[in-house]
Amino acid sequence: MPKQICRAAVNYMTAAKAEKRIAGNGSVKEPQISVVRHEAAILSLEKRIQRVAELNIVIEKWRKLQESKKKLTEFQLGNDEHSSSILLKDSSGTEFRTNHSLVVSTMLETVRNVLDAKIAEVEEQINFSA
Repeated sequence: MPKQICRAAVNYMTAAKAEKRIAGNGSVKEPQISVVRHEAAILSLEKRIQRVAELNIVIEKWRKLQESKKKLTEFQLGNDEHSSSILLKDSSGTEFRTNHSLVVSTMLETVRNVLDAKIAEVEEQINFSA
C-alpha cells in the first residue's frame, strides 16, 4: 500500500508519495517519490482574502448610507413655508431653489425611501457564509 506524507510549506502544500515496486523477477525497486502541489488551497485563500476586501467595501458603503439616513432623520422642517428650502445645482451651475414646504417634505420623504431601499440592498450583500 502506498504511503502519503503531507507537509505544509509557507507558499504551498506538498504531498510526497512513496511506492515500492516489485519487478517481474521478484526484486524490490527503490521507492519513487513524487511531489504534488495543491494549488487549490492557495486559490481558496486568495478568494477568501478577495471576499474580505469586497465585504469591507460593502460595509463602508453601508456605514455611509446609515450616516446619511441619520443626518436626514435629524433634519427638522419648520412650520412656516420659508424656514426650510431645497437647493439643487447641476454641473453647469444652474440652480433650482424652493421654499415650498410640500415640495421640501416630499423630497425628504423620497430621499428617505431611496436610502432605506439602498440600505436593504447593501445589507443583502453583507454575507459571511459565501
